[in-house]
Amino acid sequence: MFGAALLVAVRWAVLVTAIPVIVFLVAPLAQFGAVEATSPFDDPIIDIASPILYPGEIYQETSIPIEVRVFPRWSNREFVDIYYSLDGGSNITLGITTYETSSGIFGIGTLDNLTDGYHTVKAYSTDTQGNTISYSTTFLVDTTSPASTSTPSNEPQSSEQQVILGVAAIVAVFAFGLVLFYRIKRK
Repeated sequence: MFGAALLVAVRWAVLVTAIPVIVFLVAPLAQFGAVEATSPFDDPIIDIASPILYPGEIYQETSIPIEVRVFPRWSNREFVDIYYSLDGGSNITLGITTYETSSGIFGIGTLDNLTDGYHTVKAYSTDTQGNTISYSTTFLVDTTSPASTSTPSNEPQSSEQQVILGVAAIVAVFAFGLVLFYRIKRK
């Protein structure tokens, strides 16, 4: 009697654990702009590598680089241009660069004559069939603040660390549930 109840509890624990694991694995896909396709895993991705989203960095210059990355993934789409709009202004085309080690294309340029304050960049890319994907980010320019004395770190942001720890905890609970299930089933 007790073993059957424990078995039901373990099954529910495994089910309840599986749902957050799926959410954690699929949620990052929602942050990327995408055109409609047969599967979200087939959709191309557009991302702004620079400027970095505030509060990740505060820019102290009035001229900063912009880099937009476009990855067709498994969609077999060929993207022909990358352009952006700064603070809702007119569209500006970026020069396109490709790297041999990547399946994506990169739009590279410079944002000039920036004023102090928050700015929003919205990047776009169009494929050969006229489909457009987009992504936006907000960054901060503050030329009046003193220069930062800290050195940049390659460690993940705290929110990324929290997600990694959360996924690791869920996987550990799931593995524990499977071991417990196996031991109960074996008896």
